[in-house]
Amino acid sequence: MNVKWYTLRKGLLDLHPDASPDLYLVLTGPRSPATHSRGAVEPWEIDGVYLFDGPRLVADLRRRGIKIGIATSIRAAAWKAARIYPPRLDSPLKLSTRQVQLLRAFGPRTSPRVPLLRIAGLMAGVSGEGCRFPATEVFNEGWMLRLTLDWMERSRAAGLPLSLEPGFTWFSEARLPSAFLPRRRGDPQGEGWTHADAVLGHVEIGREGKAGVSLRPGAEVLVVVEAKMFSPLSKGIAHAPDYDQAARTVACMAELCARAGREPGEMKRLAFIVIAPESQIEAGVFREVIDRKSIARKVQNRVDGFGVEKKEWFRDWFIPTLEKIEIYGIAWEAMVSKIEDREETFGREFGAFYGECVRLGSRGRS
Repeated sequence: MNVKWYTLRKGLLDLHPDASPDLYLVLTGPRSPATHSRGAVEPWEIDGVYLFDGPRLVADLRRRGIKIGIATSIRAAAWKAARIYPPRLDSPLKLSTRQVQLLRAFGPRTSPRVPLLRIAGLMAGVSGEGCRFPATEVFNEGWMLRLTLDWMERSRAAGLPLSLEPGFTWFSEARLPSAFLPRRRGDPQGEGWTHADAVLGHVEIGREGKAGVSLRPGAEVLVVVEAKMFSPLSKGIAHAPDYDQAARTVACMAELCARAGREPGEMKRLAFIVIAPESQIEAGVFREVIDRKSIARKVQNRVDGFGVEKKEWFRDWFIPTLEKIEIYGIAWEAMVSKIEDREETFGREFGAFYGECVRLGSRGRS
């Protein structure tokens, strides 16, 4: 076997004209660009691996009258037939999963630019006749919230409930740590991390799990946002039926402070905000569940059912968090109006997006 490596695949191969080996194993970088390569950098990368049958290749070249030697031109079809990496169904040699992984480590750094552009294109056509998935995959409270926070970040608008000051981070679909994690495998009273539609403030994402939230050292602001369209906050868990989403969220915020050793009273702002349609807010859909006394009672019941080891946590972390935290609801209509006051064009289009969310959401309820 003769092993060769080229920085670029130029379609050329150095062959021995008289004593051809049984096999040529050729490792190459990416395909050579059509433009001249003078002054270009050719990194050490493996973009493709090819296994040629030496005698068969030489015989084919001679039959076609091709001169054999240095920089012999090889047809594109021959390269394609000889390719073993990236793997093909008809590759002359099947590589193991481990071999593919190792070769991939030497590959060029590529980005999923085209697939991302196609996703954007599919989403842009979601309201047309050719839509290929339910429009509610786009027109929903999750995207309303992401668009709101993205605008806050871009505009740096101050004085709004979700304003993003310098140094703030925001993240959608975050996970909050629970104070009531299982103490042992199969613990009937334990629970997992809690989902949050968004968090913002002095937070870090990914230190504990891909979407896990933690407070940065010296954190001063923590805001958790729950976005709704026409649904209530989720109810309790199996072994604590009254421990609903509002109670879980506030308890998790207390646990975040506890894990960071950050006294709630030292924070400049702690807030749990529910954003929903004005009709839901005015109808009092969330009034009872975000009431402080209701939350305190539900978390107290959770502590009592979990065990004595959480009594100190309740006293030292939860009660101070509940005393410090802001808990309230905001109407989507008010948020759209505030954005339109500051950026009219985007605000109007954002309002149209919200209108589609309402139309599709209300249709799903009927």
